[in-house]
Amino acid sequence: MVASATSLVFDDLKKGFNKNEVLARVVHFWEARNINKGGLLMGFELFLIDRKGTTIHAFIPANRIACYEEDLKAGVIYKIKKFLVIDNKTSYKVTSHKFLIQFTQQTVLVPADHAGHDIKRQNFRIRSYAEFNEAVNKNEDLY
Repeated sequence: MVASATSLVFDDLKKGFNKNEVLARVVHFWEARNINKGGLLMGFELFLIDRKGTTIHAFIPANRIACYEEDLKAGVIYKIKKFLVIDNKTSYKVTSHKFLIQFTQQTVLVPADHAGHDIKRQNFRIRSYAEFNEAVNKNEDLY
């Protein structure tokens, strides 16, 4: 089984509100806290991967966590729709993708049947020593 005809991959996304469905695996997620405000919970950061192996950063604001927390699990494939597509962060980037998926009060996150979906469980970006050395002392993220 392949993702439905309406299921987009991350590279199909356009900036703005997206009503269409993406099919993605949650590789990892973690709490984002503001250390300058006493560890205030800002939300959940997610690292997602689609069927083409493309990765993207997603964010669930703190006021929306309760809507997804119980069902959100690393390694699970989800159908995600009705979300905001915005420019990726300029700092603290976790992927090189130009966009970031921002959950809204309308966002739908539903576990998908894993059968027939060929979505990688993880993604590695191996850098050569030369590539890594070029990034040293440049104040850039090392995604």
